[in-house]
Amino acid sequence: MAKTDDKIDKDSNKIAYDSLIDIHKHIFEQLKYAETKNHILLTFNLALIIMFIRYFFMVEDKFYLFNWWYITNLILLVIPIIFIFKAFFPNLNNSEIHKSNNVDKTNIYFFEHIKMLESSKYLELVLSSISIKLDEITNKVQLLNLSNQIVVISEITSSKHLYYKKAFYYFVIAISFFIVSYILTIGALQ
Repeated sequence: MAKTDDKIDKDSNKIAYDSLIDIHKHIFEQLKYAETKNHILLTFNLALIIMFIRYFFMVEDKFYLFNWWYITNLILLVIPIIFIFKAFFPNLNNSEIHKSNNVDKTNIYFFEHIKMLESSKYLELVLSSISIKLDEITNKVQLLNLSNQIVVISEITSSKHLYYKKAFYYFVIAISFFIVSYILTIGALQ
C-alpha cells in the first residue's frame, strides 16, 4: 500500500511540475515575441529618424514657417523610442502586493490573467485544472517558486506588450506627420 501511495505522490509531483514548465515555456515564448516586436519597431523608428533628419536638411532653407512642424515631427519620432526603452527595462520585482485572489474565469495560459494572481493562488488554480490537490504534492516549495516565476514573467510580458502598443501608436502618428511634411514640401523641392 505504501508503494502505491508513494507512486501516486511522485506521479502527482511530476504532472504538476510538467504542467507548470509547459506554461512557463508558453509565457516565455510570448515574452520573446514581445521583445522581437519592440526591436523591429525600434529599428524602423531609428530608420525613420535618419530619413527625417536627411529630409529636414534638404528643406530647412526653404520653409522657415514650418520649423514648428518639423520640431513636432521630430518629437513624435522620439516618443516611441522612449516607450520602447521603457519596455527594455521592466520591473523585476517578485513581490505580490495588490494581487488578486479571484480565480473566476481565469485562463491559466494567458499572461494578462496570470499577472493579476498571487503565485499561491495561481498554483492552486493550475493544480485544480489537472485534478491534483495541493496536499498531494510533496515538492510545494519548488512548485510555488516556479509559479512565482510564471507570474513575474507574465507581468514583464504584459508590460512589454503595453509599451509596444503605445510606441506603435506614436510611430503611426509620426509617420503620418512625416508623410504630410513630405507632401507639403514636395513642390518646393523640384
